Amino acid sequence: MDLENVDLSVSNLASANFTGATLKNVQFIKSNLDYAVLTNTKVIGGSWFRATCIDAQVEGLTFSGTNLERTFPQLP
Repeated sequence: MDLENVDLSVSNLASANFTGATLKNVQFIKSNLDYAVLTNTKVIGGSWFRATCIDAQVEGLTFSGTNLERTFPQLP
């Protein structure tokens, strides 16, 4: 899946599967990504400001130019 220029702010995406996706300029501001599968996902731009990712699968998750301020738990 590839998403570009999508605003998913304040969305409940708990347990969503983004395996292998490319997310370009996607907004996840204050979104719930708890238990989401983000394995081998590439994130370019966008904002994850105050998003929650409790127990999310993040192996191979990469960010480039993304606002990760105040994510919980803190993402790399």
